[in-house]
Amino acid sequence: MMKTLSIFLFFCMLSGKLYSTNQVSDLLIWNSDTLWFYESPLGQLPTHKVQKIFEDGIEISSDCWRGFYAEWKIVDEVLYLMNVYECNSERNISSKFEEVIGRRFQNGLMRADWVNGNFWCGLNLVPEHTLYVSIYQHEYNLTMKAGIISQKKEYHYSSCKYNNDESWTEFILPRMKWSELPDISNRRVEISVYIAPNNKGDISIVTIEHSNDSRYNAEVEKAVKLLPCVTIYYNLGRIWDAGENINVVINKENLKKYIR
Repeated sequence: MMKTLSIFLFFCMLSGKLYSTNQVSDLLIWNSDTLWFYESPLGQLPTHKVQKIFEDGIEISSDCWRGFYAEWKIVDEVLYLMNVYECNSERNISSKFEEVIGRRFQNGLMRADWVNGNFWCGLNLVPEHTLYVSIYQHEYNLTMKAGIISQKKEYHYSSCKYNNDESWTEFILPRMKWSELPDISNRRVEISVYIAPNNKGDISIVTIEHSNDSRYNAEVEKAVKLLPCVTIYYNLGRIWDAGENINVVINKENLKKYIR
């Protein structure tokens, strides 16, 4: 037990940015939506009280270093705690929280009047961008005073219709100067281009990652730079510049399909 507690205290001192694995997040019910806290409001409880939870045999894991997660609800701009669960077993340990906090749930809710400061939460996870950082289509920054929302900021993703290999190829091929390029004959040219946005959401980086025929590289790169938009996501209120790869296939079939 002492070993488990020591590990818990050590990781409590670490910033969530250092996690090598995405951690189990607290769930937040707000109106009809289910959001996810980036950091748990339980972290504002006195450490010596939270330590007592481990007396119930709570175990930590690589994706849940705290050992437990919570469910919350916002009602009339007030934050309430609904449930607390052990991560590994999904065992409800809300009664243990009542004991260590020294207060009781009323009609399934506990007013979280100990919560102060800024908290980020996200709606609609984007799975392809979640290796180390969870990216959401919608972000909310909530400023709370004694558990009451005093200010709210919103950040919403910007969708671009050019968001897959087919749509990119359809845009790129007609914008290449074919009179200055070698005839494709029966060959198949494959080119992969990495693109990334700047802090304004405009494409700022265009790099050829792979090509099996460099004679087409320059024209593909020029055409990519003409793309009018790129899908933008936010993380902590800033544009997430993870970038993405465009895969272009040049062959007779695609020329016939996209060039008129």
